[in-house]
Amino acid sequence: DFTESGVALVRAGDVWGYINTKGGYVAYPQFDEAFDFTESGIARVRTGDLWGFIDTEGAFVANPQFSEAADFGENGIALVKIDARYGYINTTGKYIATPQFDIAYDFDEFGIARVGVDGKYGYINSNGKYIATPQFDFVGEFDENGIAIVMAGQKYGYVSKDCEYGAYLQFDEAHPFT
Repeated sequence: DFTESGVALVRAGDVWGYINTKGGYVAYPQFDEAFDFTESGIARVRTGDLWGFIDTEGAFVANPQFSEAADFGENGIALVKIDARYGYINTTGKYIATPQFDIAYDFDEFGIARVGVDGKYGYINSNGKYIATPQFDFVGEFDENGIAIVMAGQKYGYVSKDCEYGAYLQFDEAHPFT
């Protein structure tokens, strides 16, 4: 099926490529694995063991260099991994956060991602800036009200999406608001 951008994923033998609505190649079959274009007009492709990203013209926006890569989200940011570190890139292939995290998650509806370094966890915004440095033993996802559970030193608390501390690290147990 053709995407909204007028490009379809095709396989020739063991490799994948992309064609336009006129049947011409946008990217000749050359990829060991490939995915449809996202709303951002970028597709994730794998050559050998490495992932990269191409645009609807078939040009690389990020050359294959990542050991892991996720599709671009609605915010135009993709989670990538080089060696043992995670980072984030934008649709031009530029880092918004260089690979520095031991663990990282996709951005949520508020433009916040959970990240971890050396066993401690925090949050970054979609500009790659910390809104809470890795200081917690656990950080939860923000609920629809923009509240998350955090834990440090066996005490739980709640933080808001701007990481102002409402009920900060004072409880033996904490549950999501219902």
